Amino acid sequence: MAKAITRYLIKNDYTDDDDKITAGYHDAKAAGTIAPLPPELAAYSAQILQLIDSVFSDSQLPLPEDDRKSQRNKLNANFQKKEFQSLWNRFIRDHCRNRKMTTIRKYCCMTLSLKGYSRGC
Repeated sequence: MAKAITRYLIKNDYTDDDDKITAGYHDAKAAGTIAPLPPELAAYSAQILQLIDSVFSDSQLPLPEDDRKSQRNKLNANFQKKEFQSLWNRFIRDHCRNRKMTTIRKYCCMTLSLKGYSRGC
């Protein structure tokens, strides 16, 4: 079946020399003028066309986005609750005060303290 599909694509110029799906295939599909499949493949036409559409082509690639920009974590409503603040302060106290503090922990505790998010680092 794979050979029959390959022959179909080559015969109708739906693949280029690098075996990539051509723009001609996408144009024909959009216009509804795709060449009919050979009789031995006709029963599977929906699945075959779906398979061809899933093959890598530049037209189906999403445009890249710049995810390297820093994103600010927004505080939700739970942050202001008394229960969360109590838990947060216990966490900061247990993990900052009574342990050897690495440079990163010192920086985090200092930054959070300056912003008023923790007490007693």
